[in-house]
Amino acid sequence: MFSFFVLNRMIKNLHIYFSMLFLFTCCAGVHSIYENNFPLSNKSITSSIGRYSINIPNGWREIEANGEAFADIWIVNESDELSIIFTPVTANIALSEVRGKQSNNLEPLLHIYIESLFKDKSVNKFYEEFELAQISFKAIEIRINDERERFVIFKQNNSYSIVRAVANSKNPNYEYLFKVQNSVLASIKSVQK
Repeated sequence: MFSFFVLNRMIKNLHIYFSMLFLFTCCAGVHSIYENNFPLSNKSITSSIGRYSINIPNGWREIEANGEAFADIWIVNESDELSIIFTPVTANIALSEVRGKQSNNLEPLLHIYIESLFKDKSVNKFYEEFELAQISFKAIEIRINDERERFVIFKQNNSYSIVRAVANSKNPNYEYLFKVQNSVLASIKSVQK
């Protein structure tokens, strides 16, 4: 009789414990696998299209986009070997491809963009969903052999942007690059035009 009472009490305590664990893990928000604590400068760049601003990481600078690819914001490290590029998602893609789906679902837009870039290549894809500064992000990390790129999409002020982190060097530190990318994403602030 005593052991049944003790066992019953333990089961109730476990139930309470797991309920509390579930509650706290659900309320904690969704975190990225990469950190977002790289130091940023006080210098900010305002997007010409997306109505947001970002802070530039220490040791990085803004460059002008070349004629081959449109970039709203393009920042590089001191050696020009690492880049983070903000590209707006055009309205015609956003409206035509996602019609009939939830308007806040970022994943279809990101898949369309990735497929347009890598349609003829065999790639490994790693997905991630997280929140920073009360903004939801969806990410896909692409791996082709030893090379990696990470694409993150977000919506700010009814505009979608894709943020591409890419290395142009031998043996880059991808964790460092993706940490810098997340730090920049965490600095996004809304700008009203």
